[in-house]
Amino acid sequence: MKSRLDFFLEYFPSINSTHIYLLNKLKVSNDIRPTIVLAKKQTKSIGSRGNSWISLEGNLFFSLCFDMKYLPSDLKINSSSIYFSMIIKLTLAKLGSKASVKWPNDLYLNDKKIAGIICEFNKNSIIVSMGINTKYAPIGFESLDINISPKKLLELFVEDLIVFHSWKNIFNEFRIEFANNRDKSFHYKNKKYFFQDVVLCNDGSIMLENNKVYSIR
Repeated sequence: MKSRLDFFLEYFPSINSTHIYLLNKLKVSNDIRPTIVLAKKQTKSIGSRGNSWISLEGNLFFSLCFDMKYLPSDLKINSSSIYFSMIIKLTLAKLGSKASVKWPNDLYLNDKKIAGIICEFNKNSIIVSMGINTKYAPIGFESLDINISPKKLLELFVEDLIVFHSWKNIFNEFRIEFANNRDKSFHYKNKKYFFQDVVLCNDGSIMLENNKVYSIR
């Protein structure tokens, strides 16, 4: 039986990137305790597809790292971004937010992005990093539709995370999200596609031109 996952919290008023910080820790040690790195400000935050995430002070920026043995046994590793995106989405929904997940790892509100989630595997560990516009939004983005502090949102997310719902249950919720976003578009290999033109597979991938695609990074 898996033991309960208890995180050690590290807080920084300013850091280049919580994600890079944990990657560097894993380079030094093969085994680090379950850790959450929370920052008030990031100066070199990482986004999807090699982009940077604009880190306005006052929003939520964090990364967490733990042994992969804690992940649900039925989780498809390539679909980890969907899994963690849905966990934070469900956390927000319980608080009254209308945020939705756009495949495979972004949160949207009013057709504008409010959060990005990336997952990376290193040795036996997984690093999950999130940037969420809890209060402020850069031009072209949106902020949360609920009033909650970054630290409180992180606390509630962790409470939902350590339950470690099965992939089956999370994916059933995600099917609804995917159906609700079928009119949205995405770019892959410099081509534009609409979700209504692709098929969502049970492992979280989409069928695109007879190929399974798990990520557009």
